[in-house]
Amino acid sequence: MTNEESLIERIRKLNAKANDKSVTEAEAALYAQKVAQLLQQHNLSEAAIQVKEDVEEVGEARIYNSKTGDTWAQTMAGAVARLYFCDIYLNRLGQNVKIAFVGKPHNVEVATSMTLYLIKTIGRLANEYARSPEAVADWNYTFTRARNGFERGAGMRMYERLVAMRKEQTQSQPQRAANGNPSNLPALYQDESTLVKAYMSRIGLSKGRGGGMDTSGGHAARGRAAANSISLNAQVGGTSARMLK
Repeated sequence: MTNEESLIERIRKLNAKANDKSVTEAEAALYAQKVAQLLQQHNLSEAAIQVKEDVEEVGEARIYNSKTGDTWAQTMAGAVARLYFCDIYLNRLGQNVKIAFVGKPHNVEVATSMTLYLIKTIGRLANEYARSPEAVADWNYTFTRARNGFERGAGMRMYERLVAMRKEQTQSQPQRAANGNPSNLPALYQDESTLVKAYMSRIGLSKGRGGGMDTSGGHAARGRAAANSISLNAQVGGTSARMLK
């Protein structure tokens, strides 16, 4: 098993633990934090030993469920991808829309897992809200209207939080070793972004970043508020003291 395959296997095992229904939210956060730390350490150590960085190293993986055709999920997925050194495009086949993540395999593994976790969590919270007395009391209530409004509000708020996290990681100046390889996260983001763009350009892909969303109304406001409490577990290079709650 190569170092790359070993890393991906460790990430999958930790992600499985983080998504195990038997663990607490705090335990899930610790497992996911370890995943983020592994990702940062691997990417920077890879750069430090001058592993050949070629566009051929970049690949893709697609996810699909009942929400991947929704604008809020696509917009949020784009922010997750860019936080984890990837990007996305949309693969449409009739009414079905898959979100395709592009990046190095270990980065794609984390980005897809985090996106599915957030989609699942928002969907669960939206269904709970849509059945609540608070939602039913709305003057134009229907279950579908309440659920969809909540999802749009939550999805946009998660997008904002993810963008803020990436901005925090890239606010300092990129630093490079004498050989030109990245020695901090801002420089690493630059290089990974260049690789992903080259891959997508080479095979004629058009990036999908989602469109605008109507997040007005009480249901969306409830979704935005709830999204502030969804654990993002750990940011790239984060510590438990910096985890967003």
